[in-house]
Amino acid sequence: DVCSSDLFSSMGSGTLLLRYVSINRSRFGAYWGNVLLTTTCFGGVIIGVAHLCAPRILNPMSASLVLFAGIASCFGGEITRNAAMVFQAYEEMQITAIVNFSTNVARCAAAIGLLVAYQHVSALCWAIAAMLVSMAVAAASIITVIYRYGKLTFSFGLLFRSIPEGFNYSFATSTGTIYNDVDKGILSHYGFNQANGIYSFAYRVIDAASSPNAALLEAIVPRVFREGGKDIPEL
Repeated sequence: DVCSSDLFSSMGSGTLLLRYVSINRSRFGAYWGNVLLTTTCFGGVIIGVAHLCAPRILNPMSASLVLFAGIASCFGGEITRNAAMVFQAYEEMQITAIVNFSTNVARCAAAIGLLVAYQHVSALCWAIAAMLVSMAVAAASIITVIYRYGKLTFSFGLLFRSIPEGFNYSFATSTGTIYNDVDKGILSHYGFNQANGIYSFAYRVIDAASSPNAALLEAIVPRVFREGGKDIPEL
């Protein structure tokens, strides 16, 4: 599943940006360039591998969707998510929230538009639409970040130096994602689709109820990095 691998497409570069730019904002250009460079390199590899392997492990219909889902998730979704971390590093939390929700809002609008225009669309059509919307939001996020904070720089040296630490961040986040979703997969595997639907809905209700706690956590992260990293050398 490409979407479950999207966290590795940026290899933790967004969290590295959040950590080091919160401490020293003059490093923004280097770390934002590292986000885009890392996401392009590793995201491209993940999408390519998934696209090649999909016909061997999935039915033809599902396999045809992998490329578009991969681009939407590993490129569009990750770039937008990491762009939100730029605003988080500068402690502009209102813009952070807007950027975080922008892809979901845009996809919802696209889904409503397709429903109104065609009543019924194929999975392939929806996958292409989701890809286009995700990439459009990602492009808008890149332009907004550069407009507000300045030019970016690319450094392959920083990319290679940041891989070990960035991988740790990606791995830690992915384990949380797997922990949250594996039970739903087990229910679906054994055919408990109705129970899975009820359980998933209840899970979303809990997520919504705990969102104030999550928002508070996101708001204090830059200060935690700044206070805790004063004596830690930069990459």
